[in-house]
Amino acid sequence: MTQGQENCLVVWPEDVFMQEAQRAQQTPLTSRDARDYARVLFAGAEQTTPDKQGRIGIPPLLRDYAGIVKDVVVIGVMDRIEIWDPAKWAEYSAGAQAKFADLDESADR
Repeated sequence: MTQGQENCLVVWPEDVFMQEAQRAQQTPLTSRDARDYARVLFAGAEQTTPDKQGRIGIPPLLRDYAGIVKDVVVIGVMDRIEIWDPAKWAEYSAGAQAKFADLDESADR
């Protein structure tokens, strides 16, 4: 689990996280954006294991980053799970929904 864009949290299976780590390692250290991405990705990363009921705890640093106080919204996005504060998800989702039709029309198929 680590910090994601738009102040959500990202949960990857370990093998997928390692692929993302390798991709980040292949970017040039001379690129400020690449350094920033790697720092944020790895600085907030914590390995988590579900308990017997399938729940995962969210470390305090990541809860603070995502603004999570109590409830969460969990969404599946291709090869990862994103965890959102409900108010932040509602705000993000409203903006993304407004663009959705245009994005679909412009997607390469």
